[in-house]
Amino acid sequence: MNEPGTLSTQLAELRRTRYAQVPRLRHVMQSFLASSKHTEPNRTEARTRVLDWARGKWPGLIPPHAYEGKAFEHDQAGLRIAATTNLDGTLWAFRSEHLGTDSNESRTWVTEALVADLGPADAFGVRNSCSTLSGEAIPASSPRFLRDFIAHHSLVDDGFPVSATSNFVGDVNSFDRFRTLLLSPVRSLPVIALTQLPTSSDYAFDPIKLARNTQGLAHVFCFTPAMTFELSDCVGKTLSVFNGAVRTYYPRFSVDSDPWQHHLVFPQRIAEWSDETGTGPAAFEQFLSRQLHSFSVGTSEKIEQLPSYFSIRRALLDRPNKTTEETIQSLRIEVEEAHAKEQEWQAIADDRDAEARANEEENRSLRAQNLTLAYDLKELRKARGETSIPIPTTYAELPRWVESYFSDRLFLHSRAVRGVKEAMFENVALVCESLKLLADAYWPMKANQDQDLRQTLANNWEEGTKRLRLEYNSHAIAPSRLGEFREAYTINYRIGQSSRQVLGPHLKFGSTKDDRYCMRIYFLWDDDRQLVVVGHLPSHLDTRAT
Repeated sequence: MNEPGTLSTQLAELRRTRYAQVPRLRHVMQSFLASSKHTEPNRTEARTRVLDWARGKWPGLIPPHAYEGKAFEHDQAGLRIAATTNLDGTLWAFRSEHLGTDSNESRTWVTEALVADLGPADAFGVRNSCSTLSGEAIPASSPRFLRDFIAHHSLVDDGFPVSATSNFVGDVNSFDRFRTLLLSPVRSLPVIALTQLPTSSDYAFDPIKLARNTQGLAHVFCFTPAMTFELSDCVGKTLSVFNGAVRTYYPRFSVDSDPWQHHLVFPQRIAEWSDETGTGPAAFEQFLSRQLHSFSVGTSEKIEQLPSYFSIRRALLDRPNKTTEETIQSLRIEVEEAHAKEQEWQAIADDRDAEARANEEENRSLRAQNLTLAYDLKELRKARGETSIPIPTTYAELPRWVESYFSDRLFLHSRAVRGVKEAMFENVALVCESLKLLADAYWPMKANQDQDLRQTLANNWEEGTKRLRLEYNSHAIAPSRLGEFREAYTINYRIGQSSRQVLGPHLKFGSTKDDRYCMRIYFLWDDDRQLVVVGHLPSHLDTRAT
């Protein structure tokens, strides 16, 4: 009997057969932002900008009464243009569907706009989608009226202005504004932080171009070297960015966030960038722009945040005592929505599959580079006669010490770094020796696949814990009590499909509840990245007793 294929193989076969000639709707971008203004002229001007855009593309097809906010519909082969409004006039929606005007006429573009009166503020939404039979890449583009919305309608993200220009962070006041936005729990757009290259005042690529290409989709900030120190003090070194690197901070970021989820790219990687569109910094800037477009429509939850033209139109028709014509229209809209949803889910499945494969390959490549660099560093130290690893005398030295000597085996989570800053345990050397033991004995025991060496490596680990008078426990808290202390005993760190991990294994020294004389190091094993992830140290996590 044939072995069942992998999930990706089965999905590929399903797409080849079931969806071979079915158009797939791919959402290209979406922006839905509030305005700091709340006036009828503000909304009227926004509607006018959308209709002027449509009239410029299809002269003579926009009726005059459309400019008064009234509904209209134009339907012909290859082109549908329509606008609708709800009963109280607080929502106005526009939709156009047309064949591509370039050489790719197999593409059908769908552009939607929403102008809304939310009560305390106005809000404007834009969505661009493309339906195509081919699997070719869709260009990341936004309709021109989005630029007009940003230029003329004072759009904001949690009160911070959304603009087509980059923001310079060069003093304490500008940093405070950046920090407020970065840590805002209701921020909706990603924050891109660029830092100056070590040898110049330039950045790894052109921030002005990135800000222009991603307006309405992200905030772009440019840091001076001095302000990167402020950032490190604010969020911790593992979540910071400096020395020419670029970091993307996604919404809901906090000082407890998993660093892997907020992408960091180093300047050498940007300089050597190569993909199907080109090479070097300019190609990377285009790649990052495409990623930000994709992020804006990355999940069904994001898509549903912006009401569609169909949903508003159907809501008008879903009332008692509909006429026969209205009933037919309502049913037609339901069918079109169901068809669009099918295409959306298929496109999302395709994108997620491709993204997973790309991330897996990228992780393998970076892991190999890291191991090579760590090996080269060890060989260099041997050549210099540095046979022993110095032990820090203060907690301030510990994060850099781990990064310098054990980065290929140990990862200090941001929560662990904060724990080190607040440490009261008096024996700094024991904490460092315990971390060294994790790297020298626990890591080989977990990473090695040779059955003949397993017992020897397990003995080395056990002897090491005895030598340091440590106790090793595989569970930090009973599963039945985890719910009560979930925040304390879990960290934001992605392994597989789970973004939150339990800190089970831990090293223990002392039984007193006095943090000056009691040490705990809580960690977990990441088999995908082959890393010991240290989640908290050196104090005891909360229990009922503490």
